[in-house]
Parts: sequence; C-alpha cells; structure tokens
Amino acid sequence: LVGSAQVRVGRAFLQHGSILVEDDQEVLEALRAGGEAGHEPPGVGAGAATRVTLAELLGGTPERGALEKALLEGLEAVLGGTWEPGAYGPERESLIEKRAHVYRSPEWTWRR
Repeated sequence: LVGSAQVRVGRAFLQHGSILVEDDQEVLEALRAGGEAGHEPPGVGAGAATRVTLAELLGGTPERGALEKALLEGLEAVLGGTWEPGAYGPERESLIEKRAHVYRSPEWTWRR
C-alpha cells in the first residue's frame, strides 16, 4: 500500500513516500522489466496478485481533500506540531519549471 524511502545525513533526513490509491501500475511493471508499457515479458505482472490499493481497502477511491486531511491529522498525532499544506516560494517554482521537462520526457523514463 505504501512505498517509502529515507536517507539520513548527520541530524538531517529526507523522507519520500507514496500511497497506492488506485492500481495503475503498467508503467512501473514495464520499468521493472526494462521495457515499455504493454511489452512486458511473461510473469512481470505477478506482483498484481499481492499488491493492494487504498481504494480496495476503503471500498472506493477517497476524495483527494479527505486523504490530505487524514494524512495531516496522522502526522500531527504521531509527530506533534501543526502540519498544513503549503506552496513553494518563487525561487523553487522557477527551478521546478526549468527542470520539469526533463522528468516528463519519455527519454528520461526509458533511459538505460
């Protein structure tokens, strides 16, 4: 249901996580296989039998706002403090715009 990665350097850490809300994993399966979507070798989709989605567990896809609220409340309950959605500042937004085309390109996704 949740994928997560963390790196710690000294007293700082970077946390990345994702929640599988619905099952749309064809591209991920293709990446694992080293090919393109729709061209997976036999057996690559075997993980589909073991993965579960939030929509399956809840009996329907949660609304984005409800999911965000639940995550923020969970962070506050476990880690304390006040958590709220925010936006990047102008400098960060500019950097994102300069680099976004690279990560959106098929060449980046399918590089070897």
